[in-house]
Amino acid sequence: MTSAILGFTNPDGTIKSIIINADGYSEYTGKILSEHYNTPELASQLIDGGDLPSLKPTLETCQYYKSRGEDWENIKPVVYRNFGWFLNNKENVDFLYLYQDGKWHYKN
Repeated sequence: MTSAILGFTNPDGTIKSIIINADGYSEYTGKILSEHYNTPELASQLIDGGDLPSLKPTLETCQYYKSRGEDWENIKPVVYRNFGWFLNNKENVDFLYLYQDGKWHYKN
């Protein structure tokens, strides 16, 4: 499995993020993010739903863990105080995606 962290930069510089447990590689998740979640509103809404097993092209087709009855405290978005804290969270994750300045950026 190829995991990923998705982050969204808030106006105050904090970053809210979620984990995707599978298919996090750029040819799949990166492509879906850039084609389907390419506005601040969509990117923010995607992350507001919490952790995902895998990304889907629409919010309606994403099967968030919360819809499976998982404990919200364990799957809710995590907020980091700045980019450095977000970047340091990459341990055991294959890809890191961040929506900032109107587009998605990634690091593997």
